[in-house]
Amino acid sequence: MSQKQSFSLDAPAKKFFACQLPQHTSNVKGATDQWMYSDGNCEVCFSQLWVQGIVVLVSADGDDLFLDDGTGIIEANGISKIVKDLFIQKGMYMMVAGQLRSIGTQDQTQCPCIKVLKIADLSNYPHSEALWMMEVIDAQSQKNT
Repeated sequence: MSQKQSFSLDAPAKKFFACQLPQHTSNVKGATDQWMYSDGNCEVCFSQLWVQGIVVLVSADGDDLFLDDGTGIIEANGISKIVKDLFIQKGMYMMVAGQLRSIGTQDQTQCPCIKVLKIADLSNYPHSEALWMMEVIDAQSQKNT
């Protein structure tokens, strides 16, 4: 395994809001799977991210979904390769961790896209949604998204 691949798999997923990705994220030159987040106060290089939100759309084959985290929409692809026994439906509160594939556009005509590496249904944990916003803010304030 190359050092670049090792970084991608060993580095922890960084917590982000959907709205932050198109506004403050760019691809690291020469690296297709590494991204730089910079908002003036914080600069973080990452290859994996962690998002949470309510499922607003699931593809007919169950391989793709769209999450609304309260700040924007995020597309997640490749679910069927990760889980076989999880029935995902609109309205569920989910956690998705994976590799960022695209950041979307600031006008939100295209949303950020993630290749799923981990997915979990958090619907049975009522505090997860309320705490998510604070988790992201706290992690980013510590420059440890």
